[in-house]
Amino acid sequence: MKKLTFILLTVFGLLVSCNDKTEYLDCKTPVCTILLQPYDKTAGKYAEDVSKTLKERIESMDYICVQDVKLLPIKQLPNTLLNQAKTRYRATKILDFQKQNHHKIHHVIIGVTSSDISTSTRGHQDYGIQGQAYLGQENCVVSTYRLKNKKDLWKLMTHEFFHAFMHMPHCPADDPTCIMQDGHGKPNWTKRTKICNKCLGYDAQ
Repeated sequence: MKKLTFILLTVFGLLVSCNDKTEYLDCKTPVCTILLQPYDKTAGKYAEDVSKTLKERIESMDYICVQDVKLLPIKQLPNTLLNQAKTRYRATKILDFQKQNHHKIHHVIIGVTSSDISTSTRGHQDYGIQGQAYLGQENCVVSTYRLKNKKDLWKLMTHEFFHAFMHMPHCPADDPTCIMQDGHGKPNWTKRTKICNKCLGYDAQ
């Protein structure tokens, strides 16, 4: 009897997790909700535009089921998150700031700013970057400041999202068409349109 109850509860959980009356059979796992947190008016506009298609874009990678993409009200970044020269925001400080303010299970927070952000990498203490994530901690941030084509923002978000939610590293095959390719300091998003087989866990070769 206990075994039957467990099976029924498991089946019920799977049906509910997709949050849909009829399409649960098509739902992929794992499942999450994405929260877009803009930090200025410009970022808010970009985030609003991306929010309309981000769910479909990510799910087209055939790997994730996104329940919803929610656009949060604009929030001002405090000056305490700036670098020592007060010229850029430190990405890790923004991530810590977001971690303190969001504790929802299965919610991935993506901070969005039009200001420049930096981190310590590539032998530099204050290296300008487009985005950063805490691997597997459902927490990432992106900046449009260094993004040449703002239409590629969904790709940048998707890249950081897979770092944050799936603990996915940079593409081990260094595939120029893979969303997860390391930009090597000069990311070219034009060719990146998919998650390659290597990153998905299997190699077609």
